[in-house]
Amino acid sequence: MKVKCQIKDFAKDVSQGRVSCLFDVLNNIAIDSSITNKNKSEDNDLIAYDERTLALQHLCDCTLDDLTIMDRGYPSFEAICSSA
Repeated sequence: MKVKCQIKDFAKDVSQGRVSCLFDVLNNIAIDSSITNKNKSEDNDLIAYDERTLALQHLCDCTLDDLTIMDRGYPSFEAICSSA
């Protein structure tokens, strides 16, 4: 994909991805993590994932006794319903 730049000489092809992690702050370990596509383009038929979709996938690794703290923008009705 082309990175947009105001100066045409500096536009270049770059690889972009989205990294997401479910981290246990008490034990200082990663419980689950993923690296996925950030953007879907006309050049590929890959699925692009947003932050909330990845957070929902991480919730599968949580138990009912876990306290999950999310950064702003992550909490949603869907996330609350899926963790109940």
